[in-house]
Amino acid sequence: MALLLSLATGASAHDHEESEHTGSEGGAIKLSEQGKAAIGLQVEKVQVRAVPRRIQTTGKLEAIPTQEYIQHAPIAGRVAQVFVRLGDHVSAGQTLVSVSSPDLQELGAQIVSEKTQIEAEIKTRQAEFDGEISQSQTQRDLAEANFKRESRLFEEKIASQKAMQHAKAELDLAANKLMVARQKREVALAALKTKLSVNLQALKQRLKQLGLSDGDVERMLVSKTSMTSVPVRTARAGLVTELSVTPGQSIDPSVPLAKVSDLNKLWATANIYESDMSRVRLGESIVVKVSAFPEDIFSGKLSFISSSVDPVARVLPVKVEVTNQGNKLRPGMFAELAVETAEPTYGITLPKDAVLSDKGHYLVYVEKDGVYAPTSVEIGNSYGDKIEIRSGLSAGQSVVIRGAFQLDAQRLKSIGDTSLFSHPTEEGHDEHEHEEGGNQANTMVTPQFAIIVAIAFVFGCAVTALWLRKRTHKVSEEAAPREAELREKGT
Repeated sequence: MALLLSLATGASAHDHEESEHTGSEGGAIKLSEQGKAAIGLQVEKVQVRAVPRRIQTTGKLEAIPTQEYIQHAPIAGRVAQVFVRLGDHVSAGQTLVSVSSPDLQELGAQIVSEKTQIEAEIKTRQAEFDGEISQSQTQRDLAEANFKRESRLFEEKIASQKAMQHAKAELDLAANKLMVARQKREVALAALKTKLSVNLQALKQRLKQLGLSDGDVERMLVSKTSMTSVPVRTARAGLVTELSVTPGQSIDPSVPLAKVSDLNKLWATANIYESDMSRVRLGESIVVKVSAFPEDIFSGKLSFISSSVDPVARVLPVKVEVTNQGNKLRPGMFAELAVETAEPTYGITLPKDAVLSDKGHYLVYVEKDGVYAPTSVEIGNSYGDKIEIRSGLSAGQSVVIRGAFQLDAQRLKSIGDTSLFSHPTEEGHDEHEHEEGGNQANTMVTPQFAIIVAIAFVFGCAVTALWLRKRTHKVSEEAAPREAELREKGT
């Protein structure tokens, strides 16, 4: 027992030492030219370059209010049919529901009646004017014939000049009456047609405001029957994000029927700490990621910066307009935002393939005089296929940027270490520390756990043996009087 406890204590101390390890400086490797070619080894000299300063925060996706349209019923009535479902994509002008309404029927009957009455009046007046014109035309024709006769007689010196002039006056009077009758007809009919047009246009406009199209109104006027229901069409294209009515439901213009949202662009609302306020500008590029699509990167622009800071949390609310590529994003999703600020910093970056993870730490292979030595580094943010090196390297050093994985495999093989290692991910230094810290914790706990299990097993065996020994002794004591009794009977 004491031996096992001492082993457990020693293993724990060893694991504690290992947890404080900052990276291996040993295990340098030397390769031949053939070996370098086989693994495609590539070395690059470290340089200090301009690195964009990144501010990372979390936010939530929301629909842009100006891109949302709430459709109301234009008239009171009852829902006759619902033509869409929640989540449907609709185009502008598409019918969402149809509403039956007594007011619509009354208005339809009014426009049909108005058109019929005025058209009947036009026909009546036209017939009256046509009669007057016909009478005037006959009088003119008679006057013209009389004038021609008097003119011929005057030329033959049978009739006087006075008779001819009188016939000419009667012809002029009859022609004037015919002209007046025709003008009166044109003016009166034009007035009636204008009245019909104005009245119909006013009623048509009211029907169109209720949702009827020009074609619907024309069909109603041709058939001379009033429509019983009006289609409610959406004015915007987008996604039906709310549907508030069912067939048979009574509604009025104050009741929202549906909400149609244009989700081609969304807002990502987030907070920037007060200390980072001076480094953000409107229009700056934003990188947005969501957990639902970890491989996708969505782009956006900083479109709003609040004019006031939260007095409690000391943060500045901002809004980012995100392009919803592929319509994958939905309002309510949580998002990770990376703000590329306009003020760059300077530092060392390496390709991600050059940086390896080794038991919760990160290392690169530095080349010197043909020897490749693992060197511990501290990493920072990721920038595409590059990763920031915060410490461990200096400008001018030669670092393996291709083939590091194979070098590390050779090193681990030479020292008999088969632990897993990996390259840093896109998420940056914090995420790597979390993942590798978890792996390190697992490697530390596993030996201790095995030792504790062994101690418990040995202790359990000892307790079981002691219990069995006591139990056997007790059974022997209980059986002794019985055996003596049997012996006496046998005697």
